[in-house]
Amino acid sequence: MLTAPALLGAVVVIQVATADQPQESVAQTWFGSLFVGEPGATATAPTTGRASAALTLSSNPVLFGVSAVSRSDAWAVGRQNSTGVFKTLIMHWNGAAWSKVNSPSPSLSDAELLGVSAVSGSNAWAVGYYWNRTGTATDTLILHWNGTAWTQVRSPNPSAASPGANSLDGVSARSGSDAWAVGDYLANDGLSHALVLHWNGTAWTQVKSPAAPRYTDFGLTGVSAISGSDAWAVGVRGISGADTSGTLIFHWDGTAWTPVNSPSPGSGTNLLEGVSAVSGSDAWAVGNYSSYLNPGASRTLVLHWNGTAWSKINSPTPNSVDLNFLYGVSARSGSNAWAVGFYWNGTARAYDSLILHWDGTAWSRIKSPNPGPFANHLYGVSSRSGSDAGQRTNRRHSPTRPNSPRSRRLAYLGGPTICRAARRCAPELGTR
Repeated sequence: MLTAPALLGAVVVIQVATADQPQESVAQTWFGSLFVGEPGATATAPTTGRASAALTLSSNPVLFGVSAVSRSDAWAVGRQNSTGVFKTLIMHWNGAAWSKVNSPSPSLSDAELLGVSAVSGSNAWAVGYYWNRTGTATDTLILHWNGTAWTQVRSPNPSAASPGANSLDGVSARSGSDAWAVGDYLANDGLSHALVLHWNGTAWTQVKSPAAPRYTDFGLTGVSAISGSDAWAVGVRGISGADTSGTLIFHWDGTAWTPVNSPSPGSGTNLLEGVSAVSGSDAWAVGNYSSYLNPGASRTLVLHWNGTAWSKINSPTPNSVDLNFLYGVSARSGSNAWAVGFYWNGTARAYDSLILHWDGTAWSRIKSPNPGPFANHLYGVSSRSGSDAGQRTNRRHSPTRPNSPRSRRLAYLGGPTICRAARRCAPELGTR
């Protein structure tokens, strides 16, 4: 049963595709129990709600992350195509409209932003990767907003491989002197290793993270910090060259990052894409899992931390025989949490958006708009309170480049249907 509870809100950025326009960004705002928005000319407006805000861009834009400070202050980040290469893209919501804000693209080649975390109107971080000027490696990319402009901040690149590969997927900022960023890097053993960086108010430095066993890839996709001595990072672990993977969770206790046992219910792939912690005894992680015998069908995966252990919590899976994904989660209290993603609607022959809500007892599916004819993807949510939440973004699969962080993930987890980092890979758009 679909529900639409009152006193809930969200700022949503939706990536859609149409037959004559492969990719458009549509920004919408949801107040009360209705989604409202005014998509671009190539999209169809929801049947309920009132016009609020819209954003349609040329240059084939893709948005990968969003973070809301308040109902009148939110950021969305991603990339846009500029003369054949990807350049960073940052949009800002002021409570009335989305506008593009200048952002550094430090390379003549590709540069993408994959995550964003805003603390205040004068303190926000965005992370991703870019091809360095020599074209020999992808380097980590960190940008900072000081209330006036976005600027690049120096960040570590530990990869010793050739070509090198360093990338950041998620960021969580608590204050001007405490922020975490996570991702992975390619070592000279040919395996991906978890990458954890910390901001102390002066510089970003690499922090030691648990080492992967032999022949095992580690990659982190999301991070959530509660305090200086309590933070979670999630992702995936996989045997190099195999078709199986497991969930991966690290915890920070103020001194060190340590691995924590986490359920991997699927016999095929198991991966976590987002994490949100409320307290030391309340945290959520979301992703998806599949059977080894049926990799073309995935189910939503929701894990909960109760202060002692992570356990699997029942979550709606709209299509039990096909693809279902959760990519973002945001929790504000024990009775208010959101998870977002998308699923394959076999009747409509399209990917439809998926929004779930936790009311303290169970996860239930919430009505959500599908303005595109065959691809409507949600990938994150950033809730601020019970009546104001900002969704972290929605995007579709974008082309891979050889040796890019995205193509490396595709290579060892079995192609575009289920891959390691959803921030760079989702099922192909179009009819199936």
